[in-house]
Amino acid sequence: LLIVCFELPLNVATFHWPYRVNFILGSLFITLGFAGMYFATDIWHLVLLTVCWTIGEMILYPATSSFITDIAPENHRGSYMSLHSTSFNLGMLFGPWSGAMIMESFGSSSLWLACGVWGLVSIVIFYRLGEPRKIVVGEGEMEEKGGGRDTYTEPSPWAATAMPLAEEGEGGK
Repeated sequence: LLIVCFELPLNVATFHWPYRVNFILGSLFITLGFAGMYFATDIWHLVLLTVCWTIGEMILYPATSSFITDIAPENHRGSYMSLHSTSFNLGMLFGPWSGAMIMESFGSSSLWLACGVWGLVSIVIFYRLGEPRKIVVGEGEMEEKGGGRDTYTEPSPWAATAMPLAEEGEGGK
């Protein structure tokens, strides 16, 4: 219900944010949601923490797809997105299994602490990640710019993952 009602407005609101901000904020919410399970004692804690990590997913996952399309050469976008999707799905395959193994061997507290540690690691990695450099085409000229998604001449939140990047030498075709 949260995703159906709020993901699109949230994505539109965060569209012009630098990728790093989306990545860190999304990871922070996900980390707080999962690591917070360590402290949960009532059902309302679980509901609140689930809302927290769901908000993190709504911020992080669309930004990662957009980032992949921005860093991929135009003629290799499918390969980049395929690798991204494969790695994500491998995490979905092995994550629950490894979580169950941790919980079985060391208890639930260890699982939630491990989620917190991995979440903090991801936040540090995203903090160190730079913004992709892009070629922005406007009125027949090419100009190299760095910095997030707001470097496009006419950004559209509805086409965040479909905006082509001009390759050098194309001349804005």
